[in-house]
Amino acid sequence: MQNTSEIIRKLEEPFPAEDHKERPLKGGDRWFYIPWQKIRERLDQVCVWQDFYSDFTYSPDGQRCIVTCTIEIGGYKRQGIGSVPLVELSNTGKDCSRGEPEQRAVAAAFKAAAEQWGVARYLDDQAFVTRHLRKYHDGRPVAYARKNQNQYTMPRPQRLQSSNSGQISREEWLKLQRSN
Repeated sequence: MQNTSEIIRKLEEPFPAEDHKERPLKGGDRWFYIPWQKIRERLDQVCVWQDFYSDFTYSPDGQRCIVTCTIEIGGYKRQGIGSVPLVELSNTGKDCSRGEPEQRAVAAAFKAAAEQWGVARYLDDQAFVTRHLRKYHDGRPVAYARKNQNQYTMPRPQRLQSSNSGQISREEWLKLQRSN
């Protein structure tokens, strides 16, 4: 049986270029992601794992479906929350939801729990994704990388500065936004 640190090291490895998919962002940008099915395959390849889900809940305003996923590996558990709108609307106001909200919440919670194990965590650094994909002669992200990185990072607050780059990751930025 592998030790947990070896399992995590394998889970954290970047995915092959062909596994990365593009999602459009407002303003015409793109964000690269890994589909939950590929994340599940990575877990299957690397270790024995189990997932557990909470009961579905809905936000007090009735607009969001929420569920928690727990992934257990080697007796250790990590959790992620999936919170999705019941109806996703396009810029023109049309319903563009794909699947039932409960299915989307489960997929979001699963991806969030897997990220807690390190799976596809590198996606928060789209500049890294660009460099990674370019190694495999995949030029898709070149046009968006710089703009995405500038748009989804902000100057690092003095109390958080650990490097001279003056920027924080998208994940850190989102945490700061939630705390304000």
